[in-house]
Amino acid sequence: MESEKQYYQENAMMFARLEELAGKVDGRIAKVRTFEQKIIGLEFELKKVKEERDDLKSRLAFVKKHQAKVKDVPSELEGLSAENFTIRNKIAKIVTDIEGEEVSEEGIRELIQTLISEIDDCISLLK
Repeated sequence: MESEKQYYQENAMMFARLEELAGKVDGRIAKVRTFEQKIIGLEFELKKVKEERDDLKSRLAFVKKHQAKVKDVPSELEGLSAENFTIRNKIAKIVTDIEGEEVSEEGIRELIQTLISEIDDCISLLK
């Protein structure tokens, strides 16, 4: 018993140092676990941010397409307005020609065909 006590006394400094090192190792292990949890949290946040980025990219693409369509509408309308005026003039001229002359049955058929083709042009422009 005395030899055991003497052994602990002689090596007390070494045991104290070992306990100190064990405490430091436990502290390092706790820090590693903390960092691992932080990494998991950051990876989750990164995933969410990427999903949000992808959503924003798709919204931006949709808005750009919509904006391009909206830009095209005025130019299409301007073209239709000019074309409508031309078509109205053609139809008015045909009507005036009919009123001013005595037209045969064959002439009426020809005028009706002309009106139908002009109306078809109008319909295709409106589409």
